[in-house]
Amino acid sequence: MFYLSAKSSTNWKNVYICRPFEIKVMKKSLCTIPFSGWKNGLHEIDFKLDQTFFEDFPTTEFEDANLNFHVVLNKQETLLELDVELEGTVQLPCDRCGESFDFTLNGFDQLLVKFGHETKTDEDEVWTLGPSEYQLEVANRFYELVILSLPARRMHDNQKDCNPEVVHAIEEYSVEKDSDDQWKDIKNFENFEFNPSEEEE
Repeated sequence: MFYLSAKSSTNWKNVYICRPFEIKVMKKSLCTIPFSGWKNGLHEIDFKLDQTFFEDFPTTEFEDANLNFHVVLNKQETLLELDVELEGTVQLPCDRCGESFDFTLNGFDQLLVKFGHETKTDEDEVWTLGPSEYQLEVANRFYELVILSLPARRMHDNQKDCNPEVVHAIEEYSVEKDSDDQWKDIKNFENFEFNPSEEEE
């Protein structure tokens, strides 16, 4: 489910409650900022997104999500400046034990949007909107921020929260592997032949 609320420094206030459409491709259209008609100045927009948001994207490893995006938009005559803050949780499989857990996400993004002759949104930091554009689509930008905010390794903060059976099995395997390595070192030492002539050289 999607929720959007907005407020601004120019006394413009409105609240939206947006429910997902049955057609999946339409869900992305809910993550838009209809800046046309807004006065110049600061505007704050809050998006609350859950797991259904990620169904529109080809690959996702989340089993559940609860995310908040806070956008501060500074509208000027020739451009828009956006600061985006991400907070929330996603449910991921632990890399250590394989069980799902809630991982806390925090991220930040900045975007500069200029008004020009044609629309170009393929750059990372600067977009251009043509004269016919009246709203800003930020769904892909939100998705990229989530993905970039994920660490390379995703594990429980405390190993005690992991599945104890899996942790025990990993520890046993590590002990056996260390033992095998030690035996290999002993065998290598036994097969080692000392050559005094090499030492003299």
